[in-house]
Amino acid sequence: MFDQSARYATQAEPEAVLSRLLRGTGATLRLREWLDTRTTPRPGKPDLTADLVAALVNESQPDQPWLLVFEFQAQHDPDKLDVTLAEAARFRIVVRHGEDGRGKYNVCPALVYLCGRCLPDVLDMTLPDGHGIRNAPLVWNLEADSAAAALASVAAGQATWGLLFWIPLMQGGGEVATIARWRELASALPDPRARGDLGVVAL
Repeated sequence: MFDQSARYATQAEPEAVLSRLLRGTGATLRLREWLDTRTTPRPGKPDLTADLVAALVNESQPDQPWLLVFEFQAQHDPDKLDVTLAEAARFRIVVRHGEDGRGKYNVCPALVYLCGRCLPDVLDMTLPDGHGIRNAPLVWNLEADSAAAALASVAAGQATWGLLFWIPLMQGGGEVATIARWRELASALPDPRARGDLGVVAL
C-alpha cells in the first residue's frame, strides 16, 4: 500500500516530488515523460525493475538529459544503495535518446524514504585520489520534513498541491491542527478527482 500510494502520488503530481528532491542541487530539470521501469537483461541474467523512471529535460544543457530512477522505501534496506547503483548502470547502458537513438542519459537514483531514514546515504568506493565509484542518490527522508512548513509553502504558492499527498508522513503530520489545515487546503482544489485522490492516498 505504501509503495502503490507513493507511485500514484508521484505520477499524479510529479512537480512536488521533483522540486523536493532537486532542492539545493542547482539543477534545472523538468519532466518530459515516464519510461518503462524494467531493463532488458540478457537471457539468464536478473531483471532489474525500478519503482518509477522519469526522463527529464535539462534546461541549462538540452543535449544532456537525465533519467531519475525512483525507489520508494517503507523500511530501511541496507542493500538499497547497491541495488540503485546496479539499476543506474543498467539504465545508462540500455536507454537511449535523440533522433538517432544513440545518446546516453545521465542517470541518478532517487530514494524516497516513506518511513525511517536512509543511513548511510552514500556508497563511496573511491580511492584516496578520487578514482573509483561513488553512488550518491538524491534522498528525501519524509520524516525529516516539517508538515507545518510544507503546508505553509503550499498555502503561499511556493509548492504545488501535490505536496499534500506526503504531509501525513512528515513531522507533525498526525496532529489535529495539521489535519485541519490539510483538509482546508485540500478542499480548495477545484478538481474533485484530485481531492478524492488526496484523501485516499493520505489515509
